[in-house]
Amino acid sequence: MLDTPLDSLFHDNVNPSFEEVAAVFAGLPREDLLKCLYESLLTYHEWKYVIDQSNDGIYIGNEVGHGVYVNDAYKTISGLSQEEIRDLPPEELVNQHYIDKSCILLVKQTRRAMTIESYFYRTGKQCLVTCKPVFDNDGNITLMIGCIRDMTEINSLREENAKDKTLITRYEDEIAQLKKQLLSSDNLVLEDPNSLELLRSAQKIANVDSSVMLTGETGVGKEVIAKYIHNNSPRSGGPFIKLNCSTIAENLFESELFGYERGAFTGAKQEGKQGLFEAANNGTIFLDEIGELPLNMQAKLLRVLQEREITRVGGTKPFKINVRVISATNRDLRQMVNEKLFRIDLYYRLNVVPIYVPPLRERPGDILPMVEHFRMEINQKYGYQKTFSPKALRTIQQYSWPGNVRELRNMVERAMIISEEDEIGAREFDSIQLHPSSISAEAGQINLDERLKRIEYHHMRRAYQKYGNMKDAAQSVGMKRSTFAGKFKQYQEKYGDTSPDI
Repeated sequence: MLDTPLDSLFHDNVNPSFEEVAAVFAGLPREDLLKCLYESLLTYHEWKYVIDQSNDGIYIGNEVGHGVYVNDAYKTISGLSQEEIRDLPPEELVNQHYIDKSCILLVKQTRRAMTIESYFYRTGKQCLVTCKPVFDNDGNITLMIGCIRDMTEINSLREENAKDKTLITRYEDEIAQLKKQLLSSDNLVLEDPNSLELLRSAQKIANVDSSVMLTGETGVGKEVIAKYIHNNSPRSGGPFIKLNCSTIAENLFESELFGYERGAFTGAKQEGKQGLFEAANNGTIFLDEIGELPLNMQAKLLRVLQEREITRVGGTKPFKINVRVISATNRDLRQMVNEKLFRIDLYYRLNVVPIYVPPLRERPGDILPMVEHFRMEINQKYGYQKTFSPKALRTIQQYSWPGNVRELRNMVERAMIISEEDEIGAREFDSIQLHPSSISAEAGQINLDERLKRIEYHHMRRAYQKYGNMKDAAQSVGMKRSTFAGKFKQYQEKYGDTSPDI
């Protein structure tokens, strides 16, 4: 609705004179006049309802600025009632400390629209106020209309936004610093937020001397993180010695770790031999695949960690050592403890600071930067000038890479070698859809030697899962432990942690 017979009197924003109104209604019967009045009252009610629905405050002042009407939003914003401001001059709104500045007063003085910020003392709200004068035919002000918008919440959001921007800037600076450190290392290519968080954790513990346990799937880069911790620690000037516990025969473990004296056993060097712990003195020793350490050697390692001294095989004189131990495993050592396959006291001695290295599928932001790093490395190595097409990069990005960084590195190198073009397309990566999960479908297309290797790995892995250690698993399939360990590592790197279907 919102229209009445009176609407015909208003045109071009000009108010009608009394004579014009009288001329329209002079000849109307009493009933028609009452009907016009009734419709005008309904229109007034609808107009008031619409005004009261506004979220902005509405203030209507008369020709001198007295508040003749305010809507509900204005009452909420100002804390003032209609009765309090009725016939109250705008000067008094300021003098009585209802507001600090009056926009209506400025409009009254300047006779033009104004926009200011005003503060309402009762409610503590900061508002944006816009006021506009309404003129009659003679240019006199008849009404002044004010629109008041509560800026308190907006200002609060601005402050929060400013804080967020400051925080984001700080984080960006931290990330830039981390990336700067990454660029100083040829082995670290980390861009994903999960990887940067991992690096932040590694940085924190690099400056202390606590034992660190790195866990994660095979091929995720645990050795790289171990070297990073060492290189950023006070021990960086000392040696970094690595021992893969899955590749050392059980009868050689003690001599490899602690060394031996001359004549300690048949075949020993006449001058004796320094062990890896001695070689790592004042530095770091990295015990990879710590879950493969035999139980009897676990006890000896525990004593070395507790006493901080070693005794060579065949010797009687202990040597004091100052070594930080970083260990790594892709096995569930806690489960091995429950199954009595790993000493609980050694577990707690090694697992002072645990760090989980996420698989590549949990840090997808690293994939393409790593591809670029490997591409440049291989181009330099072989004198290539090869690139990857956008489609090839999409294929790489979408793959889950169950073999992690090792699989990615091997696949990139293979694609670059077999490609006959300088731009490598997606065709060279078709085979990445044929990871072990789908090997059975392709069994008829692989040669006999490859198939026999997969069958052998299948049975070796089943034995390893059953017995939980290299010694018993090797014995169950009729292999020497050293042969089993070497083949198992080779197959694991090639086929991944999941045993391929046969």
